[in-house]
Amino acid sequence: MQPIPLSNENIGVGVEGSFAGWGFVGYGPVLPRRATILQKMPFRTISNDQCRDMYSVTHRGQFVVDQKICILSGPRQSVCGGDSGTPLVVNGQVVGVLSWRTNPCGDGLPDVFIRVSEVRDWIFSVV
Repeated sequence: MQPIPLSNENIGVGVEGSFAGWGFVGYGPVLPRRATILQKMPFRTISNDQCRDMYSVTHRGQFVVDQKICILSGPRQSVCGGDSGTPLVVNGQVVGVLSWRTNPCGDGLPDVFIRVSEVRDWIFSVV
């Protein structure tokens, strides 16, 4: 294990990276099970406008503000319960921390992260 730098860059649309977490794997008619090994997945950022549009059917689009980063992963892939606080990593730096998503996991809706560049100073002030 080693420290990972916090980015001060405001990343844009179409950026690729990865996230990893210990949350549930599988969701649906069977009870979800917790990961027994760290799960890592690639992602691509999308615009906040696209994210708001995708969430408009759930009435959660209003919570996609400028301080957030929205990502899409592969089919039936996403963060899930137990992944709260998962880091979003681009080029070896943390650019986001998981903020929220809807259930069920892997439903094709974006995962929403807080932009580290927006809260970096606050992080350093309390750590």
